[in-house]
Parts: sequence; C-alpha cells; structure tokens
Amino acid sequence: MKKLISYTLGMSLTIDLIKYQKDKVIEIFISNKIKKNEIYFKFIKDLENKNIKYSYNDKIFNEISLKENCYVIGKFHHFQNNLVSNKHFVIKGKVDEGDLGTIMRTMASFNFKDLVLIDNDLDIFNLKTVRSSMGGIFLINFEKFNSLDEYLKKYPEQQLYFFNQNGNNLFSSEKIESNNYSLIFGEENSNAFYINKKENYDFPLIVSIVLYNLQFL
Repeated sequence: MKKLISYTLGMSLTIDLIKYQKDKVIEIFISNKIKKNEIYFKFIKDLENKNIKYSYNDKIFNEISLKENCYVIGKFHHFQNNLVSNKHFVIKGKVDEGDLGTIMRTMASFNFKDLVLIDNDLDIFNLKTVRSSMGGIFLINFEKFNSLDEYLKKYPEQQLYFFNQNGNNLFSSEKIESNNYSLIFGEENSNAFYINKKENYDFPLIVSIVLYNLQFL
C-alpha cells in the first residue's frame, strides 16, 4: 500500500517536523531564493548531521506553496500515534481545516496530547491544517472512529463530558470525577455544542477556554 504524504511550508514548521517526527521525513526542499545567512547555514548543518536528504527545487514551491516568502518545504509520510493518556479531546463531525490545526496547537500548548476524531472525513494532514497547527500536529496523538460507540468499545472506561457553545457546562453543572475523561464537542441531539451550527462562534477560542479552566479543577 502506497504511503500517504504531506508537506510543511516554511523553515520553522519544518524544523518542528524534524525535531518531533524525524523518522517520517522524506526530503527537504529549499528555494534558490533563500537568504544564505547564519540561520540558513545552521539549518543546513542540522540536516547534514541528521542525514536528512535535501535539495534545491524551485518548482515545488510554485506547485504547493501559497506564500511568496516560503523558502523551505518538508515532505513527510503521514503518521498516526495511538492515544497514550486517559484524557481525550473528542471532535464529532466536521470542522474547518484551519480551526483543526489551531485546536491541535492549543492542545499541545496545554500538554493535552490525545485527539479523537469521530464520524468525519477530516484530513489531519491537509496543508492548511498542518500550517495552522504551528507544529502542534507533530506533538499530538490521534485516532479516528466511525462512531461514538466504536470509540467507547476501545476505551470503555472513559467518562464523557459534553460542552455547550460557551464551553461552560463542565465548570458549572458538571465536575470531573474521573481520571479517565473525554471532552466531547459535536455530538448532535445532546447537550453538547454541535460544531456544524451556522451561528457565529470561535471554536478554537472555546477550546482554549476549556483547556485553560481544566488546570484549576
């Protein structure tokens, strides 16, 4: 079976790829327009020390980069790491690709590492998602399931906590009483916040509120 691939756009994101998922790196592409300064030479030295293949190729920048000031692209294999903790962040249904990346970045910043995607066809390695994660994608473990029931068959000990659109349910009527818990957004026909609503909301901001408040429970 052919392995799926994706790309990092920009030096900073590519450095995170190398730092956290080095074994998934296929090749690094460098634009001939890049400024050959101290940062550049340090980057090249790091690639050579780690035996990472790199080449100068302007064509690929014209094909996949949406930014004129992008001078480094990382090509890597898709990966999936099984969940490692008993604290899961669950998204059921569709969400904007950019928002998904921002959510992973927020999760990583709060050291919340396990993401569950249920009943959706989200491409976690979409270029927009990878870019907006700002490296968070390389720190997150994730698993996909077709339904909530399928998820619970694998993780039956999880206590489920649903959220409304302001993220306050958990901190008012409900309190976490288990070491195994799942924070769920998107379960329609429940008290949870259904993320396909047409109302104007900032889903990543809601996630930030939830994960921030968890520190004080």
